[in-house]
Amino acid sequence: MIDIEAVNPVNVGAMQPLYTSFRKIAESDYGWPLSAIDFNGLRQILLSGLMSAYLIKDFHQQRYIGFMLYQVEPYRALEIKVIYLDQDENVKAILDTLFPKFLDDCKAYSDHWDVISYPVLGIGQSRYVRYLTWYGLKPVGQSVVNFNIFDGISVEIFKKQHYTAPPEGYRFISWDDQYTEGVIDVLSEAFATSVDALWDPRFRSRDGIRQALEFVKTGGYGTFWPSCNTILLNDQNQAVGVCLLNVVSKDEANIPLIGLLKSERRHKLGRTLLAQTVEKCINEVLAGKLKIQKISATVATENIPAVRMYRHTGFQEHHWYTHMYEDRSDVLNRKKAGQWC
Repeated sequence: MIDIEAVNPVNVGAMQPLYTSFRKIAESDYGWPLSAIDFNGLRQILLSGLMSAYLIKDFHQQRYIGFMLYQVEPYRALEIKVIYLDQDENVKAILDTLFPKFLDDCKAYSDHWDVISYPVLGIGQSRYVRYLTWYGLKPVGQSVVNFNIFDGISVEIFKKQHYTAPPEGYRFISWDDQYTEGVIDVLSEAFATSVDALWDPRFRSRDGIRQALEFVKTGGYGTFWPSCNTILLNDQNQAVGVCLLNVVSKDEANIPLIGLLKSERRHKLGRTLLAQTVEKCINEVLAGKLKIQKISATVATENIPAVRMYRHTGFQEHHWYTHMYEDRSDVLNRKKAGQWC
């Protein structure tokens, strides 16, 4: 029998052994990009209410066997951060108890979120994917691609395929705040019907895009690196495309957002925009201004044109994961706990 306990000041200490075990494999098995904070830091976050957690208990063994961390993000996504189990047995039985409890609890604060978001990262969580649709979550494949600056294959493909000069009537500039509103227009149009909007409500409105852009610029995705960001301007000096870049670790930069106006597509401008950003990074690395070794990006596996664009520019697929999501309306319309289909 499985029991689910909401973490509180009384039982939070029981989470420490499990979290200590999780930290050892957080990067290797759970795909966390950075080292997990220590337990004392997590305890403070949980007790302050900034994040919530469940403890999973095996009633017969009288021991805790796992936990789940989740958080309501400011952009109205209720995001599952991680589900950790210290055993492989009875996974479905555990999830059959955990998710009805979680989804029923979600209803209590439904005014604060619009969608459940769960990036199912790493081999440690991939075993859950086949069960999660039973609880109403829908899957989208995600591919993480890397451009390795010191890898001969990536560089050779880049040299043969890229176009760094824009077509006649267009020009590239690095980030300039005076084009902020135009960039927001570009991203609003580019992401309105993207898969990202399925689990990130910011991409569903212009105000949300503004929030996402500010998040990028103020360090939410790493250090904003203006000289390696690229804005594409037309002959009327209007922003029609953008590729943003942040430095996320000592050896990695990431492209969190890239987009074109619909009127500018089908002219290989996206590939040219991406190549311009890559070239800027390479030049800054060679000049000693930037010390990264790779540039990463995440693209939906079903977005074939985008996957092809990254491949043609020299990016290579590094790994894949599933992003699960469920709209608030679907959760609220469940008539009773356990009615998932």
